[in-house]
Amino acid sequence: MSGSIGRFVLVLATSTALLFGGAGGANAATGVQQVQRETAATQDEASRAQIESAIESAFAGDTAGLAALLEGPRAALTQVVLKDRLEERGDLRRAESLKITAEAVDPAPMSTGQYDYYCTGYNGVTIGWNGMEVLACHGWLDTYISGRHVAHYNPDLIPRGAPVTVGCAYAMIGVVVSLTVPLGVVGWAVFGTGVLYAGGGVVVSCG
Repeated sequence: MSGSIGRFVLVLATSTALLFGGAGGANAATGVQQVQRETAATQDEASRAQIESAIESAFAGDTAGLAALLEGPRAALTQVVLKDRLEERGDLRRAESLKITAEAVDPAPMSTGQYDYYCTGYNGVTIGWNGMEVLACHGWLDTYISGRHVAHYNPDLIPRGAPVTVGCAYAMIGVVVSLTVPLGVVGWAVFGTGVLYAGGGVVVSCG
């Protein structure tokens, strides 16, 4: 709404300037437009600075600021900045390297059994996550079925604001493939494990 009002004021100012002030008035209106552009750029820089500060706090163990940003109007920008920082830290590359573990490629049936979830924060602390909301895990969520490690992904990179399904490409049973959202790869899962998580409008499945 504020953006629409701003555009209306700019058009009105330009029209009035041309009607009553000629070229001089039009130049004044152009000056207003420049101020608006500079203000928007300053606000964007401030937003990025706040996001980066919240991410650094999350890396240190305080996820309150990051959680608030992910549930607010700047969620998409926050996810872009977070993904960049995770790539810089090597977190996403380390997630990829887990694909070679023997337990992850076990071709035995994996869609039944005892499901267990663990959330590992960006500071490396791991806690049990059974019965918890997936999007409340700020870090990496790991899924085990009867002790077998079948998925590793980052809930913070899953889109907010609407029901979403995170799936994986078709593959042979037991093959490890990437879990993907519009932003890109968020982790991996073993194809054939079925629904890895369902709740809160989020469905994570592989097979």
